Amino acid sequence: LLLHGDLEHSTKAEMWEQAGVDAGVLKTLENYVSAYDAADNGALDEQALAGMNLPAPMAEEIKTLNAEKKAELEELNAAALVTPTPDVAPDKVFDAIVAPHQGKVVVVDLWNTWCGPCRAAIKDNEPAKSGDLASDDIVWIYIANQTSPRAKYLQMISDIKGIHYQLDDAQWRAICDRFKVDGIPYYIIVDRNGKAEGRPDVRDHSLYKKAILEKLAR
Repeated sequence: LLLHGDLEHSTKAEMWEQAGVDAGVLKTLENYVSAYDAADNGALDEQALAGMNLPAPMAEEIKTLNAEKKAELEELNAAALVTPTPDVAPDKVFDAIVAPHQGKVVVVDLWNTWCGPCRAAIKDNEPAKSGDLASDDIVWIYIANQTSPRAKYLQMISDIKGIHYQLDDAQWRAICDRFKVDGIPYYIIVDRNGKAEGRPDVRDHSLYKKAILEKLAR
């Protein structure tokens, strides 16, 4: 049996058919290679696969490969939304995260996927980013820790506009200790001069916009 890499030029069914040879098996192999290549990129058209009339075991193998590759690609695309954590000591992480945005108002949201109030608050606050709080001078930063299951975390952040970090335990605890975090969601607002202030009061949705707009006006 020819190796997968040899099939491109040596199993062209049309060539064998023109020579008067029954190329049914070769046509199946040719279709298999075409489907395999598409599946290996997570880009298989299952309707096209059905039209290839591959034996059931081959078709199932191709479908499985396609699903695996598609899942890998989706995770890679989602993971690209997570900003690498600065390589500094845990007690320096917060400053390193907000430092690039000096001159702007930075709204930091501490949250996790398993936190119902966090999810509800994000859902309530998200529309404001394209509404009352639409401004290039506001930076939205979301910080979770590793208690958020990775798959669920990657799925959720794709719908949350902002910069995303997922910290380890030491980094998370350093931020919580510094700002005396009493639970999540917890908000830290950084003014244009880089002064950071813990604002648990803006858990009250009616105060959230007001607090940010006040910082923006200064």
